[in-house]
Order: sequence, then structure tokens, then C-alpha cells
Amino acid sequence: MITFLLTLSLALAQNVGDFRFTTTEVKLLRYPDAVEISATVKKGTKVEVVAEGDTLIRVRSGRDFGWMHSVLLSEDEPAAQ
Repeated sequence: MITFLLTLSLALAQNVGDFRFTTTEVKLLRYPDAVEISATVKKGTKVEVVAEGDTLIRVRSGRDFGWMHSVLLSEDEPAAQ
């Protein structure tokens, strides 16, 4: 039973720890159900996925943490300008 639960938890959290890139400037929310902004992240910033909710993802950018919509992230690194 413990093995099943550990396997299930790893399967559900498979993207946690991955790095993604913002597709636009994003205001990170302090809490998933709040409007309070904890930080602003520029377009093309590499962020680490810390947790995933239904439609929001918690990310870390440097020392900043916050929640953002998953559609504002890409797995592809932006082209150098």
C-alpha cells in the first residue's frame, strides 16, 4: 500500500522541479486564491515549477515565489535576441 501511494504521488508531481519559461511578463500571486502580487517576472524568465494546482502553478524565480496560470509558461527556451 505504501509503495502504491508513493508511486501515485510521484506520478502526480512529475513536473515539479522542472524548469519552464514565461511567455509574457507575469505578476506572481502570493496565494492561489488571492489578488495580492508577490513579484513580477519578465518575459522569457526561467522559472522552477514548485507545485501544481488545477489551473495555477507555483513557481520560483530567484528568491521570489508565487502562483501563475500554467498557460503563461513554455517548455521551450526563448530565442536569443
